[in-house]
Amino acid sequence: MSCRTLLCCLFLLVPLTGCASRQATPSNGAVTLTPSAPDADPLLPLTGQMADVPMEGLITPPAEPPAAAPLIAESKRYFKGEGMAMDKAQAAALLRRAADLGSAQAAFTLALFKMRGEGMAQDIQGGMVDLVAVARRGHPDAAATLGERLIPRDPDRYEKHFGQAVYWLSVARRAGHEGVREGHRTLLEVTRRQRNLPAMTGSGDSVDDPVRFEPDAISTDAKAAAAEEAVADILYPGWKREGREPVGEQGLEKDRLVLVNSSGQKAVLYFDRTSGTAKGLQATAQ
Repeated sequence: MSCRTLLCCLFLLVPLTGCASRQATPSNGAVTLTPSAPDADPLLPLTGQMADVPMEGLITPPAEPPAAAPLIAESKRYFKGEGMAMDKAQAAALLRRAADLGSAQAAFTLALFKMRGEGMAQDIQGGMVDLVAVARRGHPDAAATLGERLIPRDPDRYEKHFGQAVYWLSVARRAGHEGVREGHRTLLEVTRRQRNLPAMTGSGDSVDDPVRFEPDAISTDAKAAAAEEAVADILYPGWKREGREPVGEQGLEKDRLVLVNSSGQKAVLYFDRTSGTAKGLQATAQ
C-alpha cells in the first residue's frame, strides 16, 4: 500500500464531521458531488484557498458570540421537530440570524444545509464556497469537512487535490478536531513502525511537540535530513521542501522543515534531533 493510499484510508475511517453534531448539524451524511459535464471538476470551489490562521502551532477556533447559542439550539429543535412541528426552513432562518451575529458554527451548519438542500433550495457549489469561508476562519469542523471532501476518491482524476486535503486536515487538527487528531495519531503510529520513530513521537505541529527519532536514525546530519524527509513524504505526500533550519531552545536541538504544495499552501514540521540522548530526554520531560 502506498503512503498516499494509507493516508487516505486512515483519515476516511475517522468521522470527520461528527463533531459538528454536538450543536446544530442535523446529520453526518456525505454529499455526493456529481460533475455537470464529463470534464467538469466538482471540487473546484474548494481548491486553492489559504486559511487565515498561523502557518504552524495551535489554532484558536473562532469565538462563538453568546447570543448565538439559543438561536442554534432553537434551530436544532425546529430541524428535529422536538416539542414543535418540524420546520427546516425556520431552522435555517434561525441559523442565518446566528451566523449574522458572527457564529462560525452556525455558518458551518448553514453551508451543509445549502449543500444538502435542507430548509432551502439545494446549491452544492454555493454551499462549498460557504464551507471554505468558514474553514478559512479556523473552524475545526469546517476544516475537517473540507479536507475530507478534497481527499480524491479517484486519484487519477483528482491528484492535484490531495495536497490541499492534507493542508485542511492539518488546520482542523491544529484547531482541536479530535477525530482528525486521532487519525493523525494512528498515521504516526504506522509511520513509527515503518520509519524508526519512537512510540511517544510528537505530532510535529509545533516546537513543543516535535516528531522524535530513535538516536541511531539521526546519528549524522545527513541521516537526520533523510529521516525527516521520509516522514514528510508520508505526512505531506507530494509537497516540496521550501527550507530546513535548526532550531535551538533550552539546549534542545530541533529542526524546522517548511513544506509547500502546488497551490502555495504551506505547513511546518518540527523534528527533535537529540531526543535519544540523556540530555534530550531530560529536557523533553521538563
